[in-house]
Amino acid sequence: ANSFPIAPQPQSSADDVLLALSKYDAATEEIREASKLPYSRFPLTYGNGEPSDILLPHLAALKYCAQVLDLRALAELQNGQDEKALADVKLSLYLADSIRPEPFLISQLVRNGILQMTLQPVWEGLAEHQWSDAQLAALDSELAKLDFLADYKLSMRGEMGLQGGNIDYLIRNRRELLTMEND
Repeated sequence: ANSFPIAPQPQSSADDVLLALSKYDAATEEIREASKLPYSRFPLTYGNGEPSDILLPHLAALKYCAQVLDLRALAELQNGQDEKALADVKLSLYLADSIRPEPFLISQLVRNGILQMTLQPVWEGLAEHQWSDAQLAALDSELAKLDFLADYKLSMRGEMGLQGGNIDYLIRNRRELLTMEND
């Protein structure tokens, strides 16, 4: 069930990659359609126990999706399919932006990782002069939205709040852990 499609006859490396990644075409199109909605929200459970125990399973899924999109964009550029590559780059940027409002440091670190991966096909297209002026303008517009300092401020404020919540939880529920006595 986890195997990738393989061409019966030899073909280019880019074609092999695109064929293998075609396994994810339906899921990619579903994500592409969902990206047209104005907002996204992940089902996180707050308020049940210690704040630092909040699970963030969507982060790994988003990173994996971005890896697939970025690899696909690289193969599409290799095949001269710059419009498809641009669409995949923009979708990967959308995935990174979907976790921008999360106040968790780990969310911002994963977001930065996604953005770093996404810059590879952008750079490859620049190095090979594959992007048209209109595509460069679209990329410029997308990348101009990034404000790492503001995002850093959000995550640091979120971490302070999280630690305050942890201390409150310990005072209310695990007071014995706060004592400095050695028994």
